[in-house]
Amino acid sequence: MKENIIIQSFLVMGSVSFVIGFLLSIAAKKFKVVSNPKKDKVLSALPGANCGACGYVGCEQYAEAIVSSNVEINLCKPGGEETVKKIAEIMNKEVSDVQRMVAVVLCAGGSRAKDEFLYKGLKSCYYASKVFNGQKKCKYACLGFGDCVEVCPFEAIFINKYGVAEVDILKCTGCGLCVKVCPQKIIKLVSCSYQVHILCSSKDKGNIVRQICSVGCIGCGLCVKTCPVRDITLEDNLAFMKYDKCNNCELCVIKCPTKSIVSKIQLNSKENFSFINIAK
Repeated sequence: MKENIIIQSFLVMGSVSFVIGFLLSIAAKKFKVVSNPKKDKVLSALPGANCGACGYVGCEQYAEAIVSSNVEINLCKPGGEETVKKIAEIMNKEVSDVQRMVAVVLCAGGSRAKDEFLYKGLKSCYYASKVFNGQKKCKYACLGFGDCVEVCPFEAIFINKYGVAEVDILKCTGCGLCVKVCPQKIIKLVSCSYQVHILCSSKDKGNIVRQICSVGCIGCGLCVKTCPVRDITLEDNLAFMKYDKCNNCELCVIKCPTKSIVSKIQLNSKENFSFINIAK
């Protein structure tokens, strides 16, 4: 009797397993996802950073959009020109002009910009900015807590010796994630062909800037008058570059009285990486 019960149990279990297996095999055939060889090739050409700079969730979604929706093939900023060429070959398209972009933090203050109070909250630029717009007297300054550092998937940003976020252009891919996360809105994507930058975002009047930051733009306009190609303008007490015609002549760097305009990059190491002011 006991043996019969055991045998019947095995038969029932076997029958159930067979039915489940049969149903699963049917479902697998019915819902089988057929891989698109062209999409797989495009996906393999992408860097796999999944940074979202192209406007899609990840590389796979962008690859799918290229193949099925005929979207632009030059949206992958981390991949740059090399990736575009590979995808163009796969998709039998002409290569579009790709200009490599890098991030620039338009502030050089840090320890050279005075604090208004001692901030003891969470070490985050976002949360610090919610407390009287940050601890700096200059309300346009980099707060230096490194939200941009945390979000960068390529380790291209670090906090320098002055306590200011700075970009390693050798690692930067121009993905733009740091631009989005900065609560001060002082990070900008610029073509890597431009070597001269005005590292200040303050719109305060010159006499105020002099009191709170030793490297801030005072809006004197010497750079505007000096620029031979008229690529610098002065608005709201602040000089800023249009990044339109600049030929990197560096005349503005020499003329700037506060040394807030810098040129060239020292590419020795992460510790020594900094903008060098040739006027020094």
